Amino acid sequence: MRAREFIRELDVYPIAGQEYDPYSQRTDVAGVGASKKLGSGTASVQALAMTSPDIDPTRIDKNVSANYALPIGSGGISGGVTRTAGLPNNQFNVQANVPVGSGNFSAGVSRTKDQPNNFNLGYSRQVGPGQLDIGINKQGQGGPTQGQLRYNMPFNEEEASVAKFKKSREDFEGMNIEMVENGHVLVINALDDWGNNVLGSVAFNIHDNNELDPQDLKVDERYQGQGIARAMYDYAKNKGYKIHRSYDQTDAGKGFWDKHRGEDERVWEEEQLDELSFLGSECTKDCSGHRAGYDWSKRKGLRQANSWSPSFNKGAGLAVAGK
Repeated sequence: MRAREFIRELDVYPIAGQEYDPYSQRTDVAGVGASKKLGSGTASVQALAMTSPDIDPTRIDKNVSANYALPIGSGGISGGVTRTAGLPNNQFNVQANVPVGSGNFSAGVSRTKDQPNNFNLGYSRQVGPGQLDIGINKQGQGGPTQGQLRYNMPFNEEEASVAKFKKSREDFEGMNIEMVENGHVLVINALDDWGNNVLGSVAFNIHDNNELDPQDLKVDERYQGQGIARAMYDYAKNKGYKIHRSYDQTDAGKGFWDKHRGEDERVWEEEQLDELSFLGSECTKDCSGHRAGYDWSKRKGLRQANSWSPSFNKGAGLAVAGK
């Protein structure tokens, strides 16, 4: 039973993309990965197959890797091992990262048996539909120093026009929200302050006229009851999507919808609040700002807000005061 529960909790995802180096040499990458929260961090495994058609289209390199990432402060640290087919020894690595600007700075070291340590510094950020990586590698014991410039694309140009892969991240109601649109599937994730861990996730099928059909809704049990699921739905609505109630909802999805919109409501619209006060604090138009600030403060460990919205700040103050 425990093994079945463990497998059900795995987040399994496909991997497909292309990498380009400064010499315009292309590497096609395909594989599968799986991740799961363990303790305070996230464990993941990946199996990849890679080929460089511009160099040798008949050669396929394969590797399997395992990794564990742990958030620390505003950054994190990770460690892992990679096994490459045809090579006798595993490669071990340790990496630290911290957000800088709109990207991520990293530093690490890798080690293979009977080989000198390899030190690396890097910076990566999303540019257009792909990710730009800039790095410097230094081999120990007087080895050479190499620079790297690489652009990773999730799909080639032809497929991108069909799949419409889009990824964005922004603050919404005091929450770090990530939205990924991949073809006819839209996924919205609620992330922690550092963007390293997923607090909740919802997946939709996209139909004509930006209409959404909910498929899967999950919120980490440690963060349930804090308005995360509602915020993800409201974010989709805020982006111009129209969410229709699914006819094959899970029990969790049905309970969530009934609680926030009622059994007879078929479309997720902005909640109309006619309240004049929230926990004794007077509201100007409605109490949505108070509620958002109150939920935000509870998620942040009863922190006082200092935002542009007075009602949001008042709601956070009510949570801090123990209301």
